[in-house]
Amino acid sequence: MKTLCVSAFAVLAMAASAHAQDLPITIRAGRLLDGVGVAENINPTVEGSRVTRLETTTGPVTYDLSDLTVMPGWIDTHVHLTNHFDADETPAQTTQFLSLDLNIARAKDMVLAKLEWSKLRDSERQLRDAAEILSIQSSRLDLNHIESWVAELDLGEQWLRAKDLAESSP
Repeated sequence: MKTLCVSAFAVLAMAASAHAQDLPITIRAGRLLDGVGVAENINPTVEGSRVTRLETTTGPVTYDLSDLTVMPGWIDTHVHLTNHFDADETPAQTTQFLSLDLNIARAKDMVLAKLEWSKLRDSERQLRDAAEILSIQSSRLDLNHIESWVAELDLGEQWLRAKDLAESSP
């Protein structure tokens, strides 16, 4: 069985393509980050490949992702996790979807993976993605833990640049 690393929004995209194109799909999301702000306990409705409504209703949903964060496309959340950035190498959360095992990347794993790719490829895009995650999730992240991995992986320059970008983002 394939193992994939995806964000909650990728689950949205797969759900949209898995159903008939004319049937709306409603998702219960614990949090939605849309580039403008954060919405808690929100139900996005997907029609075709577009999010068409955001509601706070408690009615029936097609998929319950209430313990996940949905990020509709504004941060590239595609990462190849080659490391588990925990002292005990705890793997990412795993769930089943459409007969596939999915590893859900945690924000700290994504930040570190983005910093690694930024250094490896001299990629400004990866650095901006890490900064966006930091600016939105910083209150939920163990920054000391991330900084210990930054030191171990020699990502100090990328970390400082990402923090500067995060602090200057609106």
